[in-house]
Amino acid sequence: HKLLLNFTCGVNRKDAEGHNVFQGGFLGLDNIGVFDRSRPLPGNGVLEQSDGTSWMGMYCLNMLAIALELARTKPAYEDVATKFFEHFIYIAAALNQFGAEGLWDEQDGFFYDQIHLPNGRLLPLKLRSFVGLIPLFAVETLDPALLEKLPRFRRRMAWFIEYRPKLVSHIASLTEPGENGRLLLSLVNRQQLSRILQRMLDPAQFLSTYGIRSLSREYAERPFQLQFDGHTYSVR
Repeated sequence: HKLLLNFTCGVNRKDAEGHNVFQGGFLGLDNIGVFDRSRPLPGNGVLEQSDGTSWMGMYCLNMLAIALELARTKPAYEDVATKFFEHFIYIAAALNQFGAEGLWDEQDGFFYDQIHLPNGRLLPLKLRSFVGLIPLFAVETLDPALLEKLPRFRRRMAWFIEYRPKLVSHIASLTEPGENGRLLLSLVNRQQLSRILQRMLDPAQFLSTYGIRSLSREYAERPFQLQFDGHTYSVR
């Protein structure tokens, strides 16, 4: 119940407009961004975060796994599982909208934060940092043998797949079962995974002798710069 309250608090406070894209500096990654995320942004904009949104997606999957396990002996938890399944689908769809609204950049093959300004303008922050890798964290599999024991959840999931095809189109293998009929819930599909890993495993970008860098190495000699509202912001 504490986890449920914590999740609801995050949804209400960090997604005030209900768009399933999350804001605020609640992951402690302020020092690798263009701005200090614990302070008001220039231009009174709102920072829509790849990392915050992905973290909440992972949170949904964690809660879904817990609810499905509890539902084995307590059928009421099937409804709780449905809640988190649907919320994950909405988050995945919001994160992956191609074009101006989503946080996935099809041209670069990477996830970026963006600033949503009061006039409706969206300003992508094309800084390649760890925030673009956090979408990889949100992964969960669904065992068909377990789903057979949970008919209410299974029916609701099947309804969602049939009648909300655009929402589920970016979910990895939700509609294409894998080995032994297992289904995969993930924020990234196979093509996105391949493109992200090309950067993550490149020594000239994220891969170092000691693990994954917080910032791409490309900024060591050429700092990232953003011109905004008459000021220059830089990260190296």
